[in-house]
Amino acid sequence: MIKRKSSQEVARDNVEKLRNWLEGHPTIPIYHGGVNKTEICRILGITKSTIGTNLSLQKIFTEIEQIAEVQQKKPGTQQLVSPPCISDSMRTCLKEKDNLIKWLKKELDKAQTFNEQLQQEAATEELLILTGRYVTPAFNPQSDTTSTDEGTK
Repeated sequence: MIKRKSSQEVARDNVEKLRNWLEGHPTIPIYHGGVNKTEICRILGITKSTIGTNLSLQKIFTEIEQIAEVQQKKPGTQQLVSPPCISDSMRTCLKEKDNLIKWLKKELDKAQTFNEQLQQEAATEELLILTGRYVTPAFNPQSDTTSTDEGTK
């Protein structure tokens, strides 16, 4: 049986990871002028939500923010800056993808509605065969009324 670590052990491990990372004098990731905690947590394998509950991590991140401020003020220091906003071509591509997804969802809804109608018709025919009684279809406001009107004429 595998023994799992307690929450306290995990918290201590996370603090140790962050301390070791900080002692290695890393380039601190910056995002919008502040420390990119998400990137640091991703690098170290720490869930970002634990920062709010682990006071030791909060204190270390306060130290990191102070170090980052000093690094930003020094001329010629290299900073790991998060990538700029999405380019126009990427934004257009994403819009096209979103439009395609919307269209596919509509097509899926149509196919599901058609499938339900076929299942209802099959059940009606089976009932007709078994009992000899015909069940009139219920009014469906989503169905196309022009096609049913043309079929009765």
